[in-house]
Amino acid sequence: MQSQDDVVARTRPSRSPARLLGALAVVLALCALSFWAGRITLAKPQARTEAPKESVIVDVTEQSVGRSLTVNTTVTTPRQPLAPNTMAGTLTALSAQDSYAAGDVVYRVDNHPVRVIAGSIPMYRDLAAGAKGADVTALNAALIAMGHLSGEAGETYTQATARAVRAWQKALGIEQTGSVARGEVIIVPSLPLAISFNEETAVIGNQLAGGERLLQAPGGDPQFVMQLLPQQATLIPNDTVVTVKYEDHSWPAVITETREGEGGNTKDLTLRAPDGGVVCGSECAVLPATDTQYLSTAAELVPPQTGPAVPVSALTSQPGGSTEVTVIEGEAERQVPVKVLASQDGLAIVEGVKVGDKVRVFGGSKEGA
Repeated sequence: MQSQDDVVARTRPSRSPARLLGALAVVLALCALSFWAGRITLAKPQARTEAPKESVIVDVTEQSVGRSLTVNTTVTTPRQPLAPNTMAGTLTALSAQDSYAAGDVVYRVDNHPVRVIAGSIPMYRDLAAGAKGADVTALNAALIAMGHLSGEAGETYTQATARAVRAWQKALGIEQTGSVARGEVIIVPSLPLAISFNEETAVIGNQLAGGERLLQAPGGDPQFVMQLLPQQATLIPNDTVVTVKYEDHSWPAVITETREGEGGNTKDLTLRAPDGGVVCGSECAVLPATDTQYLSTAAELVPPQTGPAVPVSALTSQPGGSTEVTVIEGEAERQVPVKVLASQDGLAIVEGVKVGDKVRVFGGSKEGA
């Protein structure tokens, strides 16, 4: 018969070596985790040290700063017809000049050159030796302007006039008659003049009988309008000085009116000369002979300022509100108060230092003269 102790011993769970090793591993892991946590919790925080700012030394130089916005100005010019053609034949060529002076060829009929001169009456007759009148005066003035005749432009067609006409005809490569037929010359009010062609009547190959209005010229003052996006218009107040440019010509202008553009998507800024006149003044004749053209225009948002210039990073603000730069003199340096006159794109024009001084610029990577 089994004893009670034997029965109890048999009912107890047995502890295998594997289970004992697993329990030991868990205990060791918990100890290691507690040790690591204690290290992290008890370690002292490391202090952050800022590296000193590096700097460079630069020379004070004379510079100009300012700000402008470049946009297009639309120029529209009304047109009026000039004197009609009086030569019959086939229109064989049209000139392609922006502006015409005395004696210039404007078109050809049967390959014969039709020229332009300035005068007070139209060319209504043939001109030859002995003729008198305002049309002869216009011819003599043109011959003088071209260098074929000297003296004053009289109203009489003299032998000198005839010789000058033959010289003109020789230069053109046409028959040297010494006289001018009615259809060979067009008289216009003034020269130089931006002459354009009527697109309906001035077509090469057209048969001309006389009386056709082939030529047209500006019939009033050109209108200058800057068309801007609303965002651009907010940058340009009405007192902004603008400069309109065409080739080597520059014309100052002011804004006299601002209105909504067509469709409400633009702002139209009307320009006039500072004295209230037309922008191009006495030089409007140099503009191309087109109804509409676009000219580059610079709007001066910040007036240019010239003087000693330093990088903005050389400036330091003081508690009292003043501004200083560090001027280097040999091995020594001193703080110099300055007045900032203008700044743009990291450059400042200042009073208080002179061109050639050396100043310290903070935030650089190396030192140099």
